[in-house]
Amino acid sequence: INVDTTDNVPGACTGIVPGFVYPTITFIDPDLNPEICDSECGGLTEENDNCTGAVELTLAPDVYGNFSNVCSTSIDDPAIVPDCFADDDPYQATVWFTFTGNGGTYTINTLACNGSAEPQLSDSQMAVYTGECAGTLTLLACNDDNNGLMASVEDFTTVAGQTYYLVVDGYENLRGEFCIEIIEITPPPVCDADFG
Repeated sequence: INVDTTDNVPGACTGIVPGFVYPTITFIDPDLNPEICDSECGGLTEENDNCTGAVELTLAPDVYGNFSNVCSTSIDDPAIVPDCFADDDPYQATVWFTFTGNGGTYTINTLACNGSAEPQLSDSQMAVYTGECAGTLTLLACNDDNNGLMASVEDFTTVAGQTYYLVVDGYENLRGEFCIEIIEITPPPVCDADFG
């Protein structure tokens, strides 16, 4: 090793110039990261692959989508698997959504998207959290198979103004397109303007 530490003299044995910033290359193991190395994904992930990129849903009765978890990962997902997931199946192919509570009660279903030619997610699991994406998330509800093989969080009562995070995952790393159906069970309370 060169003991001369001037910026202009390369290392005697290595040829490395002190102070020069060299580019780095990161190698990804395709067996451990199939979604990133998949030629269909081109190294890209879904926009809502992480909690911080959650897609906003409206709490109104309707079917929303088409969504996909084909190019998703489980990077930065909660480490503890919800106990309702069959066989303690870990998060593997997750996408995130967010919604704001309004005091109503809802059932949230994952289902196949009618009329789509894309391969559909055939078995899902989902969980609802509160908290902060970059901090602590608290599990409130989860489900694996209430809707056939598709997940459904039933009779979920929201708190007005509360932010919720919904994560949808493919059971055993299954991937595909899916839609989200929101069914209103109990409407949000209505304030009477005469009573403030």
